[in-house]
Amino acid sequence: MWLSWHSASQPFSQVRPHMSRSRHYERNAAELREEMKKVDAELVELRKQVAERENERRGLADAVAALERIKLGTLPVTGMTPGPQTTLRFVASDILRTWGTLLDQAAWVLREAKAPMHIEEIVKRMQERGMQKNRPPAALRASLVSGLDRRIARQETFTKPQPATYGLREWDAETKTA
Repeated sequence: MWLSWHSASQPFSQVRPHMSRSRHYERNAAELREEMKKVDAELVELRKQVAERENERRGLADAVAALERIKLGTLPVTGMTPGPQTTLRFVASDILRTWGTLLDQAAWVLREAKAPMHIEEIVKRMQERGMQKNRPPAALRASLVSGLDRRIARQETFTKPQPATYGLREWDAETKTA
């Protein structure tokens, strides 16, 4: 009766009389492995769904927090219209961490300064104001220069009056009309 554990209802000799015990156990083990693979695949899919729902929940919580900040007047409001890629994130201890895209943040810093700035100064001011604070300055600079140069090549938003110095195209339009 030492084999009765493998089958609750029938002893081994009645389950598969034509198979050896080791072949029977190997077959059961293979079936169990296949079943485990199916369960693992289901778990992976469920974890993906949970992650998607959690991201959606975080996004909604961030949007609610942003709306509350706007209502309280603590979120800076500019002439820029938030696009579909605009992200709003808040940390309870600080008023504003990040808002908009990286280029939106750079434009905000430049508008605040009202003059062209060197890239190092732009990065420094962005991080002083809590934007992209957790990123290393060198990585932030590399991403920012890439995006700024791309916009300049398309003649959009930014200008480059001197090497590594960036301004806003809207300032050029103001000086031409004045």
